[in-house]
Amino acid sequence: MGDKKIEVSIILPIHNVEKYLNECLKTVENQTFKNAQVILINDCSTDSSEAIALDFVNRNSNFEYYKTEGNCGPAGARNFGITKAAGEYIVFADSDDLLAPDYIEVLYNTAISAQADIAIANYRIYKQEKDKYLKVWARKRKAGVYSSQKTCKALLHDFFVRSYPWCKIYRKSLFTANDITYPNMYLEDLATTVRLCYFANKVAVSDKVIYTYRVRDNSVMTTFDEGKMNDYMLAMGIVTRFLSDNAPSIIPYRIGIARFAVNVYFANTYYWVLHLHMSQKTAKGIMFNCANVLKTVCHYASKKHMRASGQVAVPYKILHPSKITEHKQMRKSNKANAKTGNKAKQELLLAEDDT
Repeated sequence: MGDKKIEVSIILPIHNVEKYLNECLKTVENQTFKNAQVILINDCSTDSSEAIALDFVNRNSNFEYYKTEGNCGPAGARNFGITKAAGEYIVFADSDDLLAPDYIEVLYNTAISAQADIAIANYRIYKQEKDKYLKVWARKRKAGVYSSQKTCKALLHDFFVRSYPWCKIYRKSLFTANDITYPNMYLEDLATTVRLCYFANKVAVSDKVIYTYRVRDNSVMTTFDEGKMNDYMLAMGIVTRFLSDNAPSIIPYRIGIARFAVNVYFANTYYWVLHLHMSQKTAKGIMFNCANVLKTVCHYASKKHMRASGQVAVPYKILHPSKITEHKQMRKSNKANAKTGNKAKQELLLAEDDT
């Protein structure tokens, strides 16, 4: 791109999206904002995604291509892209989605005009199987400039502001100065966007629709298993611990955390847990999994969790229905062994006292 200073870097992780990649990259190629570095990261695709990406790299001097050594997922690909970003601001996009021609321009101008570290705009949904576009009415973002605290609380409520990495622009220093990376998990954005917004000086919002989010029946976002459900809960644990460690007071976020807990509980329990058991055609273990969700959510909202140190983990995991009986038997056996061990220890102590 010559000696001209790069203002924006746009990062696109790519993994087996040959059906959609050409259409997506055309919308990137046709951006009205020209001073942008485009970073394409092939995360070990096994289809023709690499050939499609290289075709665009060969005809666009601002396109760069990288390939990960091992499949590291969207989080790892984004983190790698951040290390290669030369722009003052960073923008993300998913490689099966579509960008309006002024996607980067709107986000950049919104941030610059407000001198904000983060800018957000609106999006629409494209239902792939129904070939139907949907406007996001209930969760439409209202134009304005907001404090970092207000934005964090909105993210916790998961309503007017959502945690998707795309349709936002971030000052790169938010990542580098605060040592923020995307954790290697599902819903990594849910565990990260609050942290970025917390450190932002302010957040500017445009009400313009500039992004099309493609929903596919077989996409990562529409296929849930017990691992993804546990990551959903883990995201809550990471966020609540972060706010407790960094905010002068957790009190302003209490209502948001409670709302977050309700969202996690009802989404996991009343939809995905039931869906998991229905897919296996068994009701066995539903109450076990529902109870584990409730116990985990209550733990993450507790002072004990927020005041703790060390790595955040899921204390009570959702299990696949086929594993629940085995887990209960193992737990029962462990308790019995512990009881036997304690009894033997007591007898040994009594014997020592007699001598």
